[in-house]
Amino acid sequence: MPTKSNIKSGLQVFPPLKRLLFTLGIAVMGLVVCFAVLEMWVRLTRPKINLDELTGRIPGPNPMAAWAYIDAFSAYRRLAPHA
Repeated sequence: MPTKSNIKSGLQVFPPLKRLLFTLGIAVMGLVVCFAVLEMWVRLTRPKINLDELTGRIPGPNPMAAWAYIDAFSAYRRLAPHA
C-alpha cells in the first residue's frame, strides 16, 4: 500500500535504477529511430557506389573509355571523332 513518503503528485516514485534503465531505453530507442531515418534518407538520395570497384577488387568501368580506346598492353588510343 502506498504511503505519503513514496507518492509524489499522485504518481509512484520509481527506484533510481528503474528510472535510469527507463531513461537509457528511451534514449537508445530514440537514437535507433534517428539512425534508421538518416540511413533511409542517405540510401534514397545518394548514388550507389560499389566499394569493390572503387578499391579495385573487381574490374569496373574504365573512366578513360569516354575518350580513349583500350589497346593491347594497356595502351590507349584516341577514339575517332563522331562525324
